[in-house]
Amino acid sequence: MSNATDGCWVQFYDSDGFQGGTKRFDGPTNVADMDDYVQSTGEKLGDEPDSLKTGTRTWLEVYKDDNYEGKTATFGPGSEINDLDAYGVGGNISSFRMYDEPQSWWVSSPNSPLLEADTGLYSSLTINDIARTLVGAALTLVPTVGSALRMITMMLWPESSNRDQAWACFQNYIDQIVSGIERQRTIDDLTKKLDGLYNLADDYLNAPPERRADTFENLLGGLRLYEPYFVDLSQTQVEMFFFIPYGTLMLFTFREQILSYQEIYGVPLSPEERQKLIDNLQNTIDAYQQALPPARQSLLDKRAAMVTYRDESTIGIGSDATIYVPIDEYTGWRGSQVHHLSEVEDAVAQRAEQVTNQLAYTLDSYLSTADLWSYINPDNPAPLQPPTIIYADGPYGQYQATPFSVIAADTQRITQVTISTGSLVDSLELFLNGTSTGRHGGSGGVPQTLALAEGETIIAAQGYASGLINQLGFTTSQGRSILGGGTSNLHFTSGPPEGTTGYLVGISGYSDNGSSSNANLKVVTFHWKCTLPFDTEPLKALGWSDATIALP
Repeated sequence: MSNATDGCWVQFYDSDGFQGGTKRFDGPTNVADMDDYVQSTGEKLGDEPDSLKTGTRTWLEVYKDDNYEGKTATFGPGSEINDLDAYGVGGNISSFRMYDEPQSWWVSSPNSPLLEADTGLYSSLTINDIARTLVGAALTLVPTVGSALRMITMMLWPESSNRDQAWACFQNYIDQIVSGIERQRTIDDLTKKLDGLYNLADDYLNAPPERRADTFENLLGGLRLYEPYFVDLSQTQVEMFFFIPYGTLMLFTFREQILSYQEIYGVPLSPEERQKLIDNLQNTIDAYQQALPPARQSLLDKRAAMVTYRDESTIGIGSDATIYVPIDEYTGWRGSQVHHLSEVEDAVAQRAEQVTNQLAYTLDSYLSTADLWSYINPDNPAPLQPPTIIYADGPYGQYQATPFSVIAADTQRITQVTISTGSLVDSLELFLNGTSTGRHGGSGGVPQTLALAEGETIIAAQGYASGLINQLGFTTSQGRSILGGGTSNLHFTSGPPEGTTGYLVGISGYSDNGSSSNANLKVVTFHWKCTLPFDTEPLKALGWSDATIALP
């Protein structure tokens, strides 16, 4: 885990208009000499930037000279500066300081950003766990007028001293992982709109019985009025900042109307009207949930496309050498030089898999709250279950030879693993529901088999990798394990991410198959089915009680 703050980052570009070589820094951090870093083009970074972008929690001060000296310029959250010449520092930045909160000398802008304070329970690093917990808690409450909606409102506006703290946390979490890929659409007068929503919800939740109908209709009308600013189902990939919190508030408001209709309006809810409200709620749930997978895939595809290569051949410059370098235009990363097109294409594909696997997990952690939306429909008979996601960890090894992928379907489980090893891992064979999925690798090595009992799962993997898989081992939920092969300079361990529980459901990778001396296992990526944190006593964990959500 990085010590970086979500939403605190800067991306420098070598040319105007966010073009040319690039380098990203996650902060807060200080860089005294930018020549200590190189851009994606291989050139030193100092004195080069001509444009930049900053995150939603970034306060940046740049300096013309090393060691924070010379002419300065400052840039606040969400800046997009396509020509630094306008600030007198185009091609003249040699050092910088980056903060995750405004300093005492910072001049506030008229449209101040949402601020995430480093106090209390909420932060961009915990917001997804909190959202899942409280949505689950709201769904398990004994339904009384306003109880679930009050909990959701308190989740979204938890601190009177910094009312928009939760919204800032959602924003900064998404900004950190997405905005460098797909810039998120900003909302004019955001703070005023959030204040308006809070006041409408608060008015209803504290209204006497005779005012419930009016205040509820005001809340419902406000949510519908503001929906286009927070949710755009046609391009959800640029509306990710507040899709989950706003969608949650909207859906729980519809639920409140169904469950508390008589208490709100003073008349019974007829079966016909109830069905209309149920249909509206379910249609909205479906529309919101169905918008998320294509938005997720769009972001993953765009992230993968940011990994490419440069042809840095020296033909005609005194030395005829073909040189390719894989680069990442998101971070400024440069891989090792290679001399064959197939080699750089493999390196690009491997880097793309690595970064999209990381992005998929962070995105899925945010989107997992939407899995709970199905239970907001009071006619859904399914018991509440915590969200699960598939976490892909890897690749380990080096892309080459033939790809393979073995992933268990929902009705399948891994029942046996066989590895054949000597000084390296010759082959890997997985069995699903007792049936072999084939050997991946060569015919050599000494086999070891780990057969799983009913209910037993693989919960950890480890090994060594270089240009291939040197060693591989697995451990089960009953503490049994196998391990085979030799060592190398890169040791790896794999399992469900910290704070989750899960088990192995598949492995993908590359292998050279057959009987030649090169036939062995080259690459592995582990696929874990993970249950995300879902506190069984969320009110107690947060120091809340039933009295906290009681209406007058």
